[in-house]
Amino acid sequence: MVHLALTLISSYSHLLAQAIVNYQSHTLSTLVELLGMIYRPYRYDFMNLKYFYRDFPPEVVARVEQLYCVTDLADLAKKQQLAEEMFAEILPGVETALQLFKLPKDS
Repeated sequence: MVHLALTLISSYSHLLAQAIVNYQSHTLSTLVELLGMIYRPYRYDFMNLKYFYRDFPPEVVARVEQLYCVTDLADLAKKQQLAEEMFAEILPGVETALQLFKLPKDS
């Protein structure tokens, strides 16, 4: 019985670990990339978190920072929802920022 319980815990841990990897690589990196287009359009590597605290406003840092702290699959689902809401919220700002950097067409 103990072996079965340990196997189930191990399987769950693997699922959680893989889910977190996918969440960070597909959701959070995309969110940070879009935020980078708004708050640091002069950098070529929008997904880099190296200067995250310096380049982003404190309220954005606080919102994104809490998305990185995942405790279990239920928490991950909640954070995924919050990240999607933030994505929808900032997308118009990204479109505006990109329009500012659009090159004029050749005449």
